[in-house]
Amino acid sequence: MLDEQKDIDAVVVSTSDHTHAIISIAAMLRGKRVYCAKPLARTIGEVRQMRKVAAASKVVTQMGNHGTYEPSFRRAVEIIQSGAIGGVTEVHTWSDRPFDYWKHSIARPTETPPVPDHVQWDLFLGPAPERPYHPIYHPFTWRGWWDFGTGVLGDIICHTANLAYMALKLTYPSRISTRSEGLMPETAPRWAEMIFTFPARGTAPPVELTW
Repeated sequence: MLDEQKDIDAVVVSTSDHTHAIISIAAMLRGKRVYCAKPLARTIGEVRQMRKVAAASKVVTQMGNHGTYEPSFRRAVEIIQSGAIGGVTEVHTWSDRPFDYWKHSIARPTETPPVPDHVQWDLFLGPAPERPYHPIYHPFTWRGWWDFGTGVLGDIICHTANLAYMALKLTYPSRISTRSEGLMPETAPRWAEMIFTFPARGTAPPVELTW
């Protein structure tokens, strides 16, 4: 499509997580601007490659996170940065989605039902390793499987921790500690808790962010 339709100026990538990088890179290599939905990609390696191609292609890119553009979100950032609530040292954020929302902490199904007529299974798999079709993956709960998604963490933390990151001007944590339950080889855990410790930033105190 990108090769044949020369009048395409930009591409919006809102497919499943595991195809964000390959589609975005294909577009950028052809000089197309890219607006990619969150999470930007499935792995850190994919994100780094996307950044490298974007810089070389010199095209305009942006990651989509619609909640960040809400006036109330921006106002909250302004209030915190004004010092109205003092120096923030502790942040708590969480997800309201239970583990079975994305089918976390389960084994790969053994049944091999036929692929529905309206589904192009090979196209959905894209760069992921081949596996038989099952409705546990498509059309909705693919995000809980590492081959296709990033679990609740990749789905929600960019919304819930984003305010703290922007308002407190956080960068890289100095320490991350985690605990979880229900680890399985192919899916995200049943539940997880992550504590990110950030150092002081100028006059701002250290921050502990719990997700």
